[in-house]
Formats: sequence, C-alpha cells, structure tokens
Amino acid sequence: MSSIAVIEQINTGYRQYYMTQYVHISSVTFLLWDYIVTLPDEVALFWNGKWSYARALFFVNRYQAIGWQVVHTTIFLPSNIPKQMCVLTCPPTFLN
Repeated sequence: MSSIAVIEQINTGYRQYYMTQYVHISSVTFLLWDYIVTLPDEVALFWNGKWSYARALFFVNRYQAIGWQVVHTTIFLPSNIPKQMCVLTCPPTFLN
C-alpha cells in the first residue's frame, strides 16, 4: 500500500469519526430540547401525588437516558487531539 493510500484512509477515518461525533451532539441537543419542552407537563403530572410502579418506571426511563448521554459525551468526545493529526481532518475550531 502506498503512503498516499494510507494517508487517505487515515483522513477518511477521521472524517467519519467526526461525523459520528456531530451526530451524537445533535442527538444530545434533541434530547435536552425534549426534556426542557416537556418539563412543565412532567412537573404537573408526575411530581405530585402518590408513588407507583408506573411513576418510578417513568423517572428511571427519563433520567437514565440523560445520564447515559452525559456519560457518553464526556467519555467519547475528543479532548486533546494532537495538532499534527488534526491539520488535514479537523475543522478549524479544533486547531485553536
């Protein structure tokens, strides 16, 4: 394999990696938007009254999704990419 082909594969891999990260950020944004929009209904319907299995299941389902997204975002988003690897593949905002 020539060095140009290897560089192209590395470039393609980094582009795909960043596209995956952008999709992840958009899904986190949508999840938080949904949470904010439905919070008044949640407060009115679920925060008052007697606890039941359905209410507990609702809270577990709602907040575990947010928790997993926070964990995933903090673990998998790049924090320190070497500048040499970023020059060809990263958007300009990552080079600062």
